[in-house]
Amino acid sequence: MASQLNRNTPGTSGESTTKLKVWTKNELDELKGKKDWLVYGDSVYNVRPFLPHHPGGDLLIKHVLYTDVTDHLGRFHPKYVTEEKLPNFLMGKIDVSTFPKDFMRSRT
Repeated sequence: MASQLNRNTPGTSGESTTKLKVWTKNELDELKGKKDWLVYGDSVYNVRPFLPHHPGGDLLIKHVLYTDVTDHLGRFHPKYVTEEKLPNFLMGKIDVSTFPKDFMRSRT
């Protein structure tokens, strides 16, 4: 079972602590077809609910599913996408040690 990670989330009455699941590569691979996930930074997101709403069409996202899109999002999207939109689809963090070294090869 994957470990849990504490995350401090600012709230209106101080800070609350929530637990985020830490996903292994194998766990995420088992979700293919059930969730449309992608990695940004050290987090994983289920973007399936957003597919029909993507301004460029769902095909653009489908081409990068199950990959690291850290550089892609930075190049082709304004900052508010990663700061305001993407957090709505957060599944948790990734256990980087379980991913192949070339998984994050696109990062500069």
